[in-house]
Amino acid sequence: MDLLARMKHLSVATSVNTLDDNFRRDMDQASSIPERLETLKTLHEHGIYTILFMLPIFLHITDWQAIIETTNEYISEYWFEDLNLRGGYKSVILDYVREKYPDVYPSYSRLHEQGDRMEITLMENAIRSYCDMNSINYSDYFHHEKVISDPKNKVLGKAR
Repeated sequence: MDLLARMKHLSVATSVNTLDDNFRRDMDQASSIPERLETLKTLHEHGIYTILFMLPIFLHITDWQAIIETTNEYISEYWFEDLNLRGGYKSVILDYVREKYPDVYPSYSRLHEQGDRMEITLMENAIRSYCDMNSINYSDYFHHEKVISDPKNKVLGKAR
């Protein structure tokens, strides 16, 4: 930790898209949510710039506001990205949502099968408004396809 704290302009980003470790376990086998949050908190306490990358945000499943309220004291910046489904991964996630969250599945069908972005745009606007009203430092990576193809985007545009 001492070595990291001595580094100039160090930022550490960790992905967190839920506070529900059961949901996290369904999605990945990486560190638990408590472990990720404790890591970010410890880094912040040692003066390291912390970024919570909330991705992918699952419409009507990810409680983005609860995540912010739980972590705001030790997060320097938030990055937000919506769920991008392509290839074989798309059917796996849609089947998962249909089975585990049948009440929200119609929203996923409209978004990922019919291309209706109304609900995701409303959520994006709610996140932006909340962050702006609460002076929360954030970056918005919704509309992923546009972000990565934009030559002005110095981070994601050149990475592709």
